[in-house]
This record gives sequence, C-alpha cells and structure tokens, in this order.
Amino acid sequence: TFVLPCYSASFKQIDEKTLLAYDKKYYKYVFIVKNNLLKEAAVILEPQKVLNSIIQKRTTYLNEFISDEKALLNAYLKAVASRNDPHSVFLDAHEKQQWVTHLSKEELSFGFEIEIAENELYKVKEMVPGGAAWNSKQIEVGDFIEQIELESGKKYLVGIDSDHDFYEIFLSKENKTLTFYLSKPDGSKVKTRLTKGKVEVFDNVINGYVFQKDKEKLGYIDLPSFYSAAPPYGGNGCASDLAREILQLKKDSIDGLIIDLRGNGGGYMHEALSIAGLFIDEGVLALKQEKGDKPRYLKDPNRGTVYDGKLIILVNSYSASASELLAGTLQQYNRAIIVGNKTFGKATMQVFLPIDSVAEIKGLNDYYVNVTMGKFYMVNKKSHQAYGIQPDISLPSMHDYLKVESELSSLYYLKPDSVVKTVELNIMPKMELTRIKQLSEARVKAGHWTTTFKALADSVNYYHCNPRPVVLNQSTLFIWEDARDKYMKTQEQSKSIEFIPYPIVNTSLYNRFLKDHEMYTKPNEFKKTELKKDVRLYETLNILSDYIHQP
Repeated sequence: TFVLPCYSASFKQIDEKTLLAYDKKYYKYVFIVKNNLLKEAAVILEPQKVLNSIIQKRTTYLNEFISDEKALLNAYLKAVASRNDPHSVFLDAHEKQQWVTHLSKEELSFGFEIEIAENELYKVKEMVPGGAAWNSKQIEVGDFIEQIELESGKKYLVGIDSDHDFYEIFLSKENKTLTFYLSKPDGSKVKTRLTKGKVEVFDNVINGYVFQKDKEKLGYIDLPSFYSAAPPYGGNGCASDLAREILQLKKDSIDGLIIDLRGNGGGYMHEALSIAGLFIDEGVLALKQEKGDKPRYLKDPNRGTVYDGKLIILVNSYSASASELLAGTLQQYNRAIIVGNKTFGKATMQVFLPIDSVAEIKGLNDYYVNVTMGKFYMVNKKSHQAYGIQPDISLPSMHDYLKVESELSSLYYLKPDSVVKTVELNIMPKMELTRIKQLSEARVKAGHWTTTFKALADSVNYYHCNPRPVVLNQSTLFIWEDARDKYMKTQEQSKSIEFIPYPIVNTSLYNRFLKDHEMYTKPNEFKKTELKKDVRLYETLNILSDYIHQP
C-alpha cells in the first residue's frame, strides 16, 4: 500500500529507513502507472525488478546532473535566491530571455508551439498565423519532430529521453535557423528549413469583442499579461494596445465594458499604472516603498480618460501583482466593480540585475537575479500583500474548494504592512451594489453553480491532493484508473457546454482586418467559441447588464 501525498504537502525530516521504504513504494507506483501496466496485455514485473529498473534510471540521471557543474551551480543559486522570498529568482541568460519574451508583444520564433506526445516525441501543438512554419506550407498541427539539424550540420535526435535539451535548442536565440525532420500522422516524412521571424506572442494579443444581449452592446477585453514594448522587438505596450481596443469598442457604441484579468500574473508596473489612468482623470494611483527609502507616490502618467462608462474588472485567484495593482486602484477609486475571486496576494516589486555588470555592458553576461526591491500599496496606504484583493461581487469557482497556490501558502512570503504618507484623492461616489449582488446571487443559486464546482473540486482533490492509500496490485489500480477516467470525461463534458446564448462579434476595425488577413479567421472563431463556454463570464455579463440598468 502506497499513500499518495498532496501536491502542496509540507515535508519534514524523517529517518533514512522510513524514507527508503517510502521510495520503494513510490517507485513501484510510478512504474505501474507511468508504464501503462494496467492494460490487459501488460506483464506485471516482480517488485524488486521494478525497483532496480527505476533506481538505475534515477541514479543515471542524478550522476549526469551532479557531473554538470553549470547545472549544479544553477540549482544551488536558485535555492539561495528563493530562500529570501518567493519571487527572488536566479536565472541564466536563456531563462531570462524567456521571461522577457513572455512579457513582450512580439518575439523571434519558428512560428509554432510544441508539446510532448504519447509516443514521447515532440508534436506540433499550434501554428502561429504568418509565422515561418505557416509560410513554409510543409508543417501542420499534429506533425511529430524526429530530428533537428543546426546550421553547423550537427544533428540531434528528438525525444524526452534524449541526452540534450530540445527546448533549449528550439528556443535559443543563437539558433536562428534549424532544419526540422518531421513525420506526418500518416507516416510520411518531410524535411524543412526554417528561419526565425518576428511574430506576435499570441497569448499577449489583445482583441475587443462585443456581446449583443438584446439591445445592449457589452464590451469585453481579455488582458493576458502586462507586457511592454521591449527591445529588440519594439511595438506598443499593453496600455497602448488596450486603449486602441477601447476606442474601437466606443466607436461600436458599447453600453459597458469588462476587462478580464483572470490568470494574469502581472508584468510591468508602469503599464498597469498607464491602464489605470485610462479610467481615472489624474492623481495618485498607488504608493511604493523600497528598502531604506520613504514611501513615494505612483501617479497617473497621463491626464484625461479614454473611457468613463460602466466598468467591471474580472479577477480570480491567479490574478497577481500588476493585476492586483490595477484592480485595487480602480476599486478604491470606486471606478469599477471587481467581480470574481480573491486575488493571489502579491504586492512586491522585482527588478532584473546582472550578476556581472561589466560583462552585461559587453553583452557577455550569462546570469541574472530577479530580486525583490520593494512593496507597493493601495491609495488607502495599506498593502494587500499575502491576502489579496477581495472582489465586490464574488462568484463561485473550483478554486473555492481546491488547495490552490497563493502568496500566503508560499514559504518565506513577506508580511503585509502599511505606510504613513498624506494622500490627496478625488475619489468617485461609492457605488450602491446591494441590488446587483442580490440578483447575481439568485442567478448563481438557480444555476446550481456551487454544487457543480464542489463536485468537480472534490474529484480533483481526491486524485491530486488528499493523502490516500493505494494498494499496489493490478485489480485495485484498475478500479482507481476507471474512476479517474470517469472524472476526466465529466470534466471534458463540462468544457463543451455553451452558456452564453447571444452573439459575439468583433469590433468593426478587426472585421476589416480579417478581410485582408484570412489566416487569423480560424483562431478568432475558436476564441469566440471558447468565450461562449465561460460560465463566469456569462454571469459577469449579466452583472454588467444589471449595472447598466441601475438608476
């Protein structure tokens, strides 16, 4: 019998005998589950043979790791950095570049994304319209990558068990051109040479949509991250892009606007401040304090507003950092209704510093540290650090029943506090939300949300979190896997339901864009289909409708 641990369980020191006994059972469990020994044709090996096989693999991996001085130093320095607080991180040049790209609108890319397939090869997961792979007309979603060739002529076999890091080769800025050897699902082979080109980071593309509910036009914009215009890619930051979309939605005569910050883990603070300034005329938006310094104002960088209509900010427990700065500021100015779940609780600020500043100037620095250098505070001079922003109107979610990660659950998180400083504000009148809350609560109750989410969350907790015994024999694991399959099927079925019954349309400008760029039509239709399946967005649209009609 093996007791599955919770993924967020805390660990304590145990004696070597207990640890070895645990490892033995764990190795057997992994071997049985990961090697598909639950299939009827599978052969159940002897426990000792299973144990020896896995120990050999683990020992080989460990020996390779400890013999790699660079990897060992990297792991050690990461541990040292994270001991100070959860967000101080040691990074090599490759990791730092990935970080910067994630918070950029554009990147240099081969134009497709990859995932690990069941056969342990890398598979083309998604194509970027207009990218190198798309333009080659040789690569398609579902193709398997078997081999890659560098410009030097050196070839590498591709697979998760390969003795090199395929992701590092694939993403490295040094490898601007690669030759890919692929196999199609039908078994045919193709060879193509691709050179990285500048493409949009698709996850950071901001598009506005209009939900046509009866005679109402409800605007919606998903803001995935607070990206900025970073060299060498150029372009606009997210504040400029968001302002452009809001202006287009205003031209289409929207009656209200939802900005979706769910899953937005943050980014550049100056972009968040600029976005807050789109809805607030002028003044102090927040405060910051760095170690050894006095509290300082964070002011609206631009006078005037872009949008002064009805506004809702949609958040969840993964809305963090700059997302919380934006939501908290608009909440305290009574400028927007915050809807969703309590946010992550990160009110700290970080800055990238090169380990070797002289080498950085010469472009030769290989290591960086993203170090915490201060906290930011709301205009009430209090910090939401560790405890997050509380929404004005809460919506039920699976997160209510799951042990989800938060700042408060992190080791070494910084404690919340407040600052002393005079702040003059021109806050809008407090909104009356009693009736809007009551209407929302009635709809949620009638829709049986709580029961549905709790049932799904109970299943997730059962399989991923709650410690429970699993008897390591074939018949017991058959039962366990059958129950898991039923849960996965239920989860997939829940994702197929379209909750939003009314049409979703693009802005007039984007429709004109699509006429000249047909390659974006399919991703656009997929996005609109996924939006219709979003039950929390559906209720938020109803809340916005109630807000519009409130006297």
